[in-house]
Amino acid sequence: MKVIVIDDEESLTQSLELSLTLREHEVEIFPSLREARKGLENIEAPMVVLLDHDFREIGESEQKGYDLCKWLRQTHPFGLLLPIIYLSGRELPDRYLDQQRREPFVHPTA
Repeated sequence: MKVIVIDDEESLTQSLELSLTLREHEVEIFPSLREARKGLENIEAPMVVLLDHDFREIGESEQKGYDLCKWLRQTHPFGLLLPIIYLSGRELPDRYLDQQRREPFVHPTA
């Protein structure tokens, strides 16, 4: 299974890549939302997405991982079925649950 990791913390993405590769997963890393969107436009197969919430790249501060999640849910052929897992220490559980209630079909899986 292809695993997509979208995070701007290089040490975390390196650790995840090593761990997932050892388990024989194909791994693709994107360090920014902009690069992820560009790269994911051409992937039509099922995949698992590990997604950060906050990105520090200039021009992306107003966008969050949730925006990419919503875009994937709406545009990817397997959008509503994709396992999208948030990897963030900054998003509060209550805010995540509120977002789930407001837009139940576009939120991350976990």
